Amino acid sequence: MTRAEQKLRVLTWNIHLRVGIDFRHDIQRIVNVLDKIDADIVALQEVDLRTKSAQSIDLLERLKKQAGDYCCHAWTIKDKRGKYGHVLFSKYPLKDQFIHDVSVYKREPRAVIETIMQLAMTKVRILAIHLGLGIGDKARQLTKLQDIIGTSDIIPTIIMGDFNEWWPGQLDELFAGRFQVDNRSRSFPSFFPLLSLDRILCSKEFQVLDIKTVTSACWASDHLPIMAELEYST
Repeated sequence: MTRAEQKLRVLTWNIHLRVGIDFRHDIQRIVNVLDKIDADIVALQEVDLRTKSAQSIDLLERLKKQAGDYCCHAWTIKDKRGKYGHVLFSKYPLKDQFIHDVSVYKREPRAVIETIMQLAMTKVRILAIHLGLGIGDKARQLTKLQDIIGTSDIIPTIIMGDFNEWWPGQLDELFAGRFQVDNRSRSFPSFFPLLSLDRILCSKEFQVLDIKTVTSACWASDHLPIMAELEYST
């Protein structure tokens, strides 16, 4: 593995159907943020292909140009208008893609993306998620997430997405000892962030060089992106 490939820049962002806090549908603001950050791995939640406009026709292709050529998606809603869900993009090849249904009965469907990112001489497991709003719903989904992760520590793992973590401490309790959990980066609401709804977790093979919210993106969505600089070390 080269020195450049030992470091990874990862980003998670709920783009709120590309509706900014000024109520404008504007994919270009999303694209501009992604272009500036230039992350290796990008998890986007609330990607909506159902809104018919000139901007939505080539939405995925526009995002791929900025976020990475390789992608896998969990379309949790499909109807005659189109698709809605969350998408994981990568600048490195993605293999063995799985979509795990973690939906709760009579609630909005939810799913976890699981894939393996192939670097030069190692594999990294990536999990991208968008959990539910209810406390009970989320508890069930986190239990399912633990089952998906399993007990194996063989493959370095990154977990990223919108956890809807309204009450602090739950993630720390569940993943303490196995994953490094950032509980400082506040991402919601974007214009005055108070809550750490969006998170990036990583296993102990990674050193967290930096993790922060991207405050310059405050107009593009009601969530701020979370960006982390990670370094892989054996």
